[in-house]
Amino acid sequence: MEYSAQLALVERLQAEIGSLRTKVCSQHDHAAVLTAQNRQLAKENLALKRELAEARRGRVDTSIGLPLHPHPSPIYPAETVAAAPPPSHASLRAEAGTLAAKAHSGAGAYGTARPPEAALSIDELQAEVSASIKPEHGLATMQLVQASAVAPQMAARLESRFEACRRQLSEPSLVLRLYLAGQPSMLHRLLTEGFGAAEPPAQPGGNFGRGWYFSRYASRAHCFTGGSGCLLLALVAVGNTETVVRRDGSRGAPSPGYDSIIIPGRPLPAVASALRGSIDPAVVSRGSYASAPHSEEYVIFDGSQAMPLYLLQYEVTVL
Repeated sequence: MEYSAQLALVERLQAEIGSLRTKVCSQHDHAAVLTAQNRQLAKENLALKRELAEARRGRVDTSIGLPLHPHPSPIYPAETVAAAPPPSHASLRAEAGTLAAKAHSGAGAYGTARPPEAALSIDELQAEVSASIKPEHGLATMQLVQASAVAPQMAARLESRFEACRRQLSEPSLVLRLYLAGQPSMLHRLLTEGFGAAEPPAQPGGNFGRGWYFSRYASRAHCFTGGSGCLLLALVAVGNTETVVRRDGSRGAPSPGYDSIIIPGRPLPAVASALRGSIDPAVVSRGSYASAPHSEEYVIFDGSQAMPLYLLQYEVTVL
């Protein structure tokens, strides 16, 4: 009788732990999304303020008989903003309404009024990559050498396809910037043609299913590049994520009601090879993969949920 009571208590504790783990994963995802939204809205706000300053400057130029600039630069010096005439309360209210309308124009968490991705400089991308490096993945730095953006003539079509898919998800607001590893030729094809142009690559041992495996950490994704020095940065609509810990190489979709799965992460290639005996474990213990833990990965099974942004070429420094 006492044993049955203890067993019931253990089972109840296990259920509570599982529930808490699910809540923590969900809250972590929401925090990441809110951070990305805040950063994107700040960029949009700055861009709109610059547009407003240019429009005001144009009106001032016209009033004194100077020609308007036919092709204004997208970057405006601080003194241009400072020189703008002080707005009235009515104009401020109108401008605030315009900003809110543009930032929340039915495009989900990140909005369609955001500046084009091609406007990001190599320094901005470098900062984003550097912030996604974890020491436990064995890398000290990832120095960008080149970043190729989606061609303008393809961007609109890819975004339209992505938006149409995103709106059909159970949770369309959850959109993340994630990294994808793969053969350089495949990544280049994805950049130029989108995720509808290729099938997900086969995963060794089946892993968690036949899908696209993304990571929040560039250093983690790098471990699956085979040393090519190429990653794809993509916008991924993860939607309502299902936490999965059981491997199933035949899995072709998340469970009903979910849009993607989040997994503990695949074993790192060098560590997995050492466990199979194909390389000397002593080499792994001295290398950058030593004691690297699993890190969660997002898996989507519909390529329309991802939109390529940049093909990143880089060099690494190991710890």
